[in-house]
Amino acid sequence: MEILTILGVFMFNSLRFSFLERVLPHYVVSCYTITTHKDSGIRNDPNDWAAEVGHPRYILDLLLSVIRLSVETVEVVKGLPEVEV
Repeated sequence: MEILTILGVFMFNSLRFSFLERVLPHYVVSCYTITTHKDSGIRNDPNDWAAEVGHPRYILDLLLSVIRLSVETVEVVKGLPEVEV
């Protein structure tokens, strides 16, 4: 529950930052989604890999890092002076 609270607090600001037209938290979630190949039936579960390498929280830690980066970037950009075009 603690992690869900952290995500809820920071998610709004993190969604305001995009890189190459992608919102980073959404990109991470889409890359690390459990999928099953239609034709072969092979299941791709990123959690299996994380457990194999001994870091079962890898995806969660990555997502939290991306959210923090996004929030901090939004704060830095808000603090920049306006540029006249």
